[in-house]
Amino acid sequence: MLLHSFQTLQDLIDSPLLQIILYSEPDFRGECLWEQHQGVSLSSSWVLCENKQFSGNMYVLSEEDYPSLTSMGCPSSCSVLSIKLTLSVPSVSLFGLEGLEGREITTESEVTSLVQDGFNDHILSVRVNSGCWVLCEHSNYRGRQFLLEPIEITNWPKFSSLDRIGSMYPIRQVSPPQLTLLFISKNRFHQTGETSLDIWFYQEGRIKNKLSPSMCLQVMGSVEPAAKVVLWNESRQPIQNWSAKMQGPIGSLTFPGMVLDVKGGRTYDKEHVVVMPENDERPSQQWEIQLL
Repeated sequence: MLLHSFQTLQDLIDSPLLQIILYSEPDFRGECLWEQHQGVSLSSSWVLCENKQFSGNMYVLSEEDYPSLTSMGCPSSCSVLSIKLTLSVPSVSLFGLEGLEGREITTESEVTSLVQDGFNDHILSVRVNSGCWVLCEHSNYRGRQFLLEPIEITNWPKFSSLDRIGSMYPIRQVSPPQLTLLFISKNRFHQTGETSLDIWFYQEGRIKNKLSPSMCLQVMGSVEPAAKVVLWNESRQPIQNWSAKMQGPIGSLTFPGMVLDVKGGRTYDKEHVVVMPENDERPSQQWEIQLL
């Protein structure tokens, strides 16, 4: 079915749910296809890609109606891609020279115009530190768009065929009020279904327990391999910020490359949660988040 118009809507009253309705004719007529992602496959936004196989120019969609694809400059043979939920404090850095060198601009919020905000819009390298960002060719989010997850782009002009960035904004993730962290092996975060100790929630980068909402996860002492992670009084310091996806490692935003792990071994503290360098071969670093 060729797409000619579509609607996006979000219902957060009964469940965290993002929906998109696709139509075969302009002005929301003709055959329609209803798409929704829920539970562990929750999406926070949708992207319209110019070509099949999710390639070509991108059009990041907000919650509104789009009566015609041609008015957006997008052909009807486009493809639709969902953006998976990521729990993180967004951050992006722009550099005036290649190789992540030169004058650096780092922000955690949207910028409608780099020039009007006093920055040089001639950018030669980019690092997305955390979150999911949309970088736009012109100010006010106009022109070509680039959807980027954490990545280092040492040569922005070669990557994008552009030598400037006019504006940018983070994809605002829908943060559910409570999260249950499930670990693939037995540990103290493992869900039993019998106690509220297993219920956690994510708030502005911090992971908190339902029974102790004024405390959050933090590394105890020096941040080194096997350093223990404990519940500590909330201080809003960067050391308490974490990043997580629905499945995979839970990483420290302050110490890149360090993720939550389980100590293991045969001692009394074998089930204690620690931080370790990320290692794809360690299944104990894989977590699953379910939304309540």
